[in-house]
Parts: sequence; structure tokens; C-alpha cells
Amino acid sequence: MLQTEYLTPPPHEPGLIPKWLGEQAVTHVIAAGIGQKAIQLFNQQHIELTVGVEAKTPDELVADWLNGALQAGLNNCDH
Repeated sequence: MLQTEYLTPPPHEPGLIPKWLGEQAVTHVIAAGIGQKAIQLFNQQHIELTVGVEAKTPDELVADWLNGALQAGLNNCDH
């Protein structure tokens, strides 16, 4: 059975969110776009990234991912 849990992230500071997500045992991140430095930091935490996805609700994105229907696209971040 799936369960949804909402956590309050720490304030945004360079490098903090990937580390915090790693501490939360996060294994996957779905994003429209993400910077190259952030990609490196997520990789260091062994968190798999899917980028370039279309805007949907978190529940819809997770359902797509679980059903093998999540479509990755172009990374919408240029920094």
C-alpha cells in the first residue's frame, strides 16, 4: 500500500536539498528542470533523476512513474 508523507524541507541553500533528501532515504526525484551542479549533488546521494517532465500534480507524476508511463524530456534548466 502506498502512503503519502509531506515533510518540510530545510531552507534552500546550495547543496542542502540533495543531502537532506538523501538523509530521508529518497531514491528518485522527478523535475521539469535541474541545474548541472544539482545533478552532480543528487548523483552523489545515489538519487535517480527524471528530468524534463510535463507539469502535473505530484500524485499524477508518481502514478505515471509507477506505471512506467513517465516521459522524460529536455532539461528545462540552463544553469
